[in-house]
Amino acid sequence: MLPADRETLFVLHTAAMRGYVEATWGPWDDCFQRNYFSALLDRGLAQVVEVGGEITGFLEVRDSAEQVEVVNIELAPALHSGGLGTQILTDTIATADGRPIALQVLKVNPARRLYERLGFVEIRTTETHFLMRRPASG
Repeated sequence: MLPADRETLFVLHTAAMRGYVEATWGPWDDCFQRNYFSALLDRGLAQVVEVGGEITGFLEVRDSAEQVEVVNIELAPALHSGGLGTQILTDTIATADGRPIALQVLKVNPARRLYERLGFVEIRTTETHFLMRRPASG
């Protein structure tokens, strides 16, 4: 990720997440979201997703000996339900070398169906999220 990509990624974050954030916590606070998103990118885990040379989203993965954690995956809304998220997660599963994979998803986000289709199961809930895990394989 290049420093110049940050604004493009924030615009994508807004487009991808605003509706879910508002449905979960109320009105979108642009200042809060910019600070939150900047801190997210500062973790150094973000990998830019490009299609045809255009930034279309990002993926954050935390990899440890025990598990792989999909910390965040956000794609431009125009690409939702087009197979890109499935491909990214399938690639992540393939590189997990049989380790379990964990993620969380907002309760209002229909991406949960994708995760279930790929073998993730709900292990716990919070007030706002489903915590999901794909068991170890192999």
